Amino acid sequence: MPVTPPAGASHLNLTLALLSSAGGVAGYAKKGSVPSLVGGLACGAAFAGSAYIINTSDDVQKGFLVGAAGGTLMLGAMLPRLIQTKKVMPAGVGTVLGAAALGYNAYQAQKWS
Repeated sequence: MPVTPPAGASHLNLTLALLSSAGGVAGYAKKGSVPSLVGGLACGAAFAGSAYIINTSDDVQKGFLVGAAGGTLMLGAMLPRLIQTKKVMPAGVGTVLGAAALGYNAYQAQKWS
């Protein structure tokens, strides 16, 4: 019998997919930063992929693990920038969003184990 996650379980990951992708594009448009573009789109793809897995797969835990990996990627990229620049935007916001994504997805993955 298929396992159905609760309604809204992937909303955070869909929101983060949009925000991180938009942030990467904005970084490229404003400063010509290719690393921002690649990083933002990579995190966005991870979050979008996790939402897809959560909503369509019987292995819901795998979707949350992919989301946790995306959060780890974002946190790992943005925390050093925050420490170096001490700027709230984009490094501080990215750090908070990455930590929130990691925490939420890790918690959900543990619940679905």
